[in-house]
Amino acid sequence: TLYAFGVASYDTTEDWERFFGFSKEMGIHTVTCEPKLEQLDFVESLAIKYKIEVAIHNHPDPSIYADPKVLEKALKGRNPIMGVCADIGHWKRTGNDPIESLKKFEGRIKVVHMKDLNEKMKDTTWGTGVLQVKEVLKELKRQKFSGLISVEYEDFGDSQLDDIKKSLEYFNQNSN
Repeated sequence: TLYAFGVASYDTTEDWERFFGFSKEMGIHTVTCEPKLEQLDFVESLAIKYKIEVAIHNHPDPSIYADPKVLEKALKGRNPIMGVCADIGHWKRTGNDPIESLKKFEGRIKVVHMKDLNEKMKDTTWGTGVLQVKEVLKELKRQKFSGLISVEYEDFGDSQLDDIKKSLEYFNQNSN
């Protein structure tokens, strides 16, 4: 079963329509994307039309959504089908507290891109870096989050598969 698809960004309404049509055809539940602010009304209308949740991703600069305040303002008053793809590593990279950002978007988090970062802001095995991964999991549990958590590594190395296995072990030990 396909659950989520993205991260997408398009310039034309035709491309957005094609993206949502394809996603509907594939049975996708949630699309992750970064629409321009002036496209939000149209993207919201497509989400409602196709009954597909939208998770707006928070890539770091130069993304307009790097600042959680921009994303919070963009979602204000919108249909609950519109929400957030919470990338906790990107929040940390942009100087935002991942826990406070998760709290800010309670009820709007559709997808989480989970990672941990070392002191140089490079990906590392969960629980070994500077992010509060255990606290992030506690906050998601407090919110009764039931969406998708993606294991995400921006930096690919030779040990990536081992790192993912260790991260999943960490998740299983700390998500109860």
